[in-house]
Amino acid sequence: EDASFMFNSNPNLEKIILPVMTSGSLTTMDNMFSYCNKLEYMDLTNINTKNVTRARMCFHRCLNLKAIDLTSFDMSKNTTFEYMFDTTPVLQNIYVSTNKWVVNPSANTNEMFDNSGVTEVNYVK
Repeated sequence: EDASFMFNSNPNLEKIILPVMTSGSLTTMDNMFSYCNKLEYMDLTNINTKNVTRARMCFHRCLNLKAIDLTSFDMSKNTTFEYMFDTTPVLQNIYVSTNKWVVNPSANTNEMFDNSGVTEVNYVK
């Protein structure tokens, strides 16, 4: 299932709480939340990402996002993290799971944090 551009360029969106998406059929998250300039809060705990292979520019230009909890994200099959958090100037903290947030050495991580305010990726058990 391709969720690319699902919320892309939604200028007035401030909060996202997604319903349960546990089928495991989600494979692509390119630009899913990009250009959501007012977005401040996301609850993404109900998304099953175990089969996601692409998340290019997923959070690109989320200009008001300060922190994001991705501890439920299983990114072990993802091959494209390119520009994932690019141009997120106030984003400081990202929370991920030590056993789910796996970045394969061959994955494309080009400019993953370019122009971001990320100061720390917090690994949580």
